[in-house]
Parts: sequence; C-alpha cells; structure tokens
Amino acid sequence: MANIAFGLFRMKIAAILLGPVGIGMIGLLQNLLNAAATVGGLNLAVSGAREIVSSESSGPHAGAAAKRAVYLTSWTLALGSGLAFWAFREPLASLLFQDSRRSAEVGWLAIGVATTAGAGYQVAVLSAGRRIGDIARLNVLTGAAAALVGSVCVIAWKSDGIIPFILTTPIAALAVGAIFVRRGSGNFRPQSAGAIKPHVISLIVLGAALTISIFASLCGQLAVRTLVERRLGATALGHFQAAWTLTTVYVAFIFQAMASDYLPRLTAVIGDPKQSQNLVQSQAEVGLLLAAPILLTMLGGAPWVLSILYTSQFREATDLLRYQVFGDVIRLAVWPVALVLLAAGASRSYAVADVTGTAVFVAVTVILLPGFGLAAPGIAYIAMNLIFGAIVMLLVSRRFSVVLGTRVAGRFGLFAVSCAIIFAIGTRHVLAGGIAGGAGAGLWALWAYRHLYIANSPGGPKQTR
Repeated sequence: MANIAFGLFRMKIAAILLGPVGIGMIGLLQNLLNAAATVGGLNLAVSGAREIVSSESSGPHAGAAAKRAVYLTSWTLALGSGLAFWAFREPLASLLFQDSRRSAEVGWLAIGVATTAGAGYQVAVLSAGRRIGDIARLNVLTGAAAALVGSVCVIAWKSDGIIPFILTTPIAALAVGAIFVRRGSGNFRPQSAGAIKPHVISLIVLGAALTISIFASLCGQLAVRTLVERRLGATALGHFQAAWTLTTVYVAFIFQAMASDYLPRLTAVIGDPKQSQNLVQSQAEVGLLLAAPILLTMLGGAPWVLSILYTSQFREATDLLRYQVFGDVIRLAVWPVALVLLAAGASRSYAVADVTGTAVFVAVTVILLPGFGLAAPGIAYIAMNLIFGAIVMLLVSRRFSVVLGTRVAGRFGLFAVSCAIIFAIGTRHVLAGGIAGGAGAGLWALWAYRHLYIANSPGGPKQTR
C-alpha cells in the first residue's frame, strides 16, 4: 500500500507538470521498456522462483544449483538485452514516434531494460524463500526512491525529465534488491556445469512461454495505445494512460502477494489436488475481500479519484475507468486459478490463454473505437478477461481437477451485482454514484474485517486463512 501511494504521488506530480500529453508519453515509453525487458529477461522473476522451489524438494544441493543457474542466466540476459535494445534504438524510435531522430531518447531505455532483467534473479530468490518482509521492504524503498528522484527530475527538467523519471524505478529496484539478497542468501556454493545445465534449460523452457505471453500482452497494450493516439489524439492517450495506471495499481498489492507468497506454496502442493483446491479457494476469497472495498470506491467515485490523483483534465476517462473496474472483477476471480498452470509448469497453456485474451482485447478495441471512443478499450478489457478466464477455468478443471468452488463463485457473483448497481447509479447521477460506492465499500469492508480479522484472531473460528 505504501508503494502504491508513492507511485500515485509521482504520477500526480507528472500530471500537474506535464498534463495528459506528458502522461501519455510516459505510458508509451514505459510500455516499450516493459516489453523489451520481458523479452530480454525471460520473466525469470516467476520462472526462477518456481525452479528454485521445485528443486529444493530434491535436496539442498539441487536448490543451490538452481539459484546459481538463475543468477548466471539473469545477468547474461541482462547484458544481452541491454546491448540489443541499444543496437535497435533507431528502428524502435521510428516504430514508436515515426521519427528516427529520437533514437537517442529511446536508447537511454536500454539501461532500464538491463536493470529490470538483472533484477529478476533478486525477485526469484526472495519469492522462493518466502521472504515476504524483505519483499515488502524492497518495494517500499524502491517506491520511495523512485518517487523522490523521479519527481525531482520532472520538476527540474519538465518533459526532458521523462526518461530519468522512468528509469529511476528499475535502477532503484536493482540497487535495493542487491542489498536484501546479499544479506540473507550467503555465498554461492561451487557448482559444476553439469549440475547447473538442467536448471538453465528448465528456466529457458518455462521462461520462454511466459515471455511470449507477457510480450504479446504488452504488444497488445502498445497497439491499443497507438490506436487511441492516432484515432483520438495525444490528449485521449493521456486519459487512457491515467485510467490504465489506476487499474494496474490499486489491486497490485494483491496480485503481487499472490506471486510472492501464494505461487511458491501452490508449487509445493500442486501434486495434491485436494490441497491445491483448498489453497486456490482460500486465496481467491482473500483476494476478493481485500479488493472489494477498493474496487467499489473506484467505481462510484471515478470522477473524483481521477481529479484527485491526477487533475480535473482527466475526468474524461471516467467511463473508461469504470469499465476497467468490471474487467478487474473478472481478473480477480481468475488469477488464483490461472497460477495453477504456472505452478504445474504448464506455461504453454497459460501462454495460449493469455495471447488469445490479448488478441480479443485489440480486436474489440479496433471494432468499437469509432463508435464508443475512449470507452472502447474498457469494454475490450472486459471481453479480454472473460475469454482468458473461460479458457483458464476449462484447462485447470480438466487437467488438475481444480475449480473456483461454489461458495467463492457465489461471493464473486454477489460482488458483480454490487458493482453493476453502483455503475448504473453512477452513470445517471455522479453524486449518487459516489455515495452508493462509498456505502458499498463500507459494507464489504465490514465483511472483510469479520472474515479476515475476527476469524483469525485468538479464539476466533478461523474460517478464512
């Protein structure tokens, strides 16, 4: 939550000083950096954590060999991806801006690509060790450093400070992460090439499928951003980026917790369908109870949230933000089930579902953009999550006998009805929508308190873990 606050603070500063056009530019460049880092780093933060956890079950020697393999692979990829990005800076500038003269500006992002890929090892080690406290401290310190330095850059240099504004986050993450990993991991034990090689191959196989999935998703986002800019203008792109940032930030702590704590635990029990089923259901329920008050607040108070976190110029993104909240309700229900595929090493199946969803996102945006304007990507986001969710539920149910469960599905259905009522009220009367959203958020917060705190307090019924 602290990290989210730091992120929103730095974006607020950028919104005040740069306006919608500057926010849109930050989104384009950030999207390019993320896409390149995903390809360059093979998403070792996830695949590396899974490899270490699964290897440690075979003994400490295998676990040490897996850590060494992740270390060597991540830094090899970091160096290679950074150099490759720099070499292709002119074609990338032409693709993004239709102007190769901006190649120097794009080339600086190579630093972010390399540092993001290198940090994959750190995240993998901390996640595999379930060092949740260190992960939390890493995120808070990274967010604080990025907010401070990034804001100073934009204040001092205005639009010329956009590149350092973007680079502060990956650089700070790498620097701070190195401290935590070194403090708790000790020195590497000598490992032979024969011991490391199988782990490297496993990392590449699993990471490649995840990379294809995430890269396709980022390319889809880049395509939608390009469509919005060319059809609706640079200001509309800024509005899109503002809404998109909020939808990826306000429940980020939940998905991050799943990746950091839930995925290693799920990997350890994935061979037992009963334990896997119980873990998926409890994780989905906890995710819903934590996110529900936030989502309802965003849904009812969307115009004020955009004005407060950005400026009043961004209120035009209200409808888009509301549609994206609906998409996040679906995503919240599907995500614990989707991680079953990653825990089991079925990354190809996950990639197929994700790429299919991304294709739907782009296609629906193309079809609806002329008639629905800025709301089109929001509707497409709902369609994407519906298709992705249907494929994931079908695959996991058939292959692993794991489902969301009737009780949890019923709670998500009740929450979806709550969202629909508040959405309908908000579209007709802004103030009434805000009041309804606040009231709904309060009721769901009380329910979450009862189940997450009272049920787990000393002497409580401990119904929800």
